[in-house]
Amino acid sequence: MVTWLVALVLAQEGRDSRDGLSAAQIVGMGYSAWYESYMKTRDENTMTMVEASITYRDALQEVNDEAIRRLPVAQGDALFALRTDLESITVNTTTVGSYLSGGGTIWSLITAANTVESEVFIQQTIQGTALPQKPQSEVWTKFRELRDNVSSKSEPEDRQGSKQGAEVALRNLSETIQRTAGRVMNQPRSHRERIFAKFYSLLDSGSM
Repeated sequence: MVTWLVALVLAQEGRDSRDGLSAAQIVGMGYSAWYESYMKTRDENTMTMVEASITYRDALQEVNDEAIRRLPVAQGDALFALRTDLESITVNTTTVGSYLSGGGTIWSLITAANTVESEVFIQQTIQGTALPQKPQSEVWTKFRELRDNVSSKSEPEDRQGSKQGAEVALRNLSETIQRTAGRVMNQPRSHRERIFAKFYSLLDSGSM
């Protein structure tokens, strides 16, 4: 069986060269229009669906990087650090969610979608877009829900390695949340809680 991670890696390695479009052109289309355009010349399956998402994410990241480089250094560095933390939350939540659900290539789709959402969040932060907010306490509540679900799931001996992987992912999640909270503690409450709302959304995807 192809795991979600193998499917994701294969899609990243095999994705098309943007159909001759620049990063700015792809982003200008918006995700939905880009996806529709991408599928016009391809069979729609898990691999191509992930390819479309990852290609859009890469294009948006290029556009965002250009905008970040025009910002003051400290602000740009904070956004790059935030991107790293969003990536950590995404990957580790997928590991936990995949374990809890029994796995499957659907997790490559969920991960790809979350990577797009995370980069859109970076874009919206740069643009100063009004975004949902949540207190840090709700992020920890969602984290504990995932932790308790992993802890209570019983596994046969030959599946213990999967459980250990999920437990490592949970530790990584905890460290990422703590690291981010420490970095933004002196920022305005609205800024902090926009980030925590995004973290909550990503963690919630592991509860399917």
